[in-house]
Amino acid sequence: MTTQDDWQRWCDRFDRTHNGVIRLFHDRAIWRTILAMLDANPHVARGGFGEYWLGSCYTDSMLIGIRRETGADSNSVGIRRSLNALAANPRMAPRDWHEQQIRQRGHGQWDAWELAELDAGFNIFASPGDLFIDAARVREDLATLRVLIDRVNAYTNKAIAHRDDDIRGGAPSLSPVTWAELDAALDAVGGIHKKYYRLRHPGEALGGLTPLVSPGWVQMFQTAWMAPGFALPDWHDLNPP
Repeated sequence: MTTQDDWQRWCDRFDRTHNGVIRLFHDRAIWRTILAMLDANPHVARGGFGEYWLGSCYTDSMLIGIRRETGADSNSVGIRRSLNALAANPRMAPRDWHEQQIRQRGHGQWDAWELAELDAGFNIFASPGDLFIDAARVREDLATLRVLIDRVNAYTNKAIAHRDDDIRGGAPSLSPVTWAELDAALDAVGGIHKKYYRLRHPGEALGGLTPLVSPGWVQMFQTAWMAPGFALPDWHDLNPP
């Protein structure tokens, strides 16, 4: 197995996380838009079970998504596994490969100064002039990421993805994740993804992670959901036979 094979596998795994990370930012934008609509309409009854249910669906989805996209074990395709592999084998993507990719991706017609600026993008991952990625920088990124996601993922594992059976009985359970912790964890995931996207795609950068969505999706909110005379279903009919 060659270093080039290792790098190709690394790229394949990184690519598989891309849509998942983008989806997380897409969903946060949808949620914040809904909250903005509620805040702007004083006639909406707030704080009831309906709003709580919407918030629970959003937070559970986001917590599971963050856990999925930051997987680290050998059976996961996640950002932490990618960074661990890079730190363990920093020679997978040498500087000369990075510069070669820039020229192969349509930048060959650029002048020397512009090419030098693109080539310098490798200095995000290594000291100027170094031929290979600095593993210490990757480990530092991993440590920074873990500061913001470890408690979030621990809560997800114990309270969302599983119902933790604490045999110690009286041991205190994990407190719920706050909105601030959730946003900080997501922003950390996004920041790492944006940074290493530049390694995966030399000469390119992600300007933003929140995708542009057609405003047509809000049309369903322009009409009251409860038509005049609407009768609630009998909840007994919703039970399994």
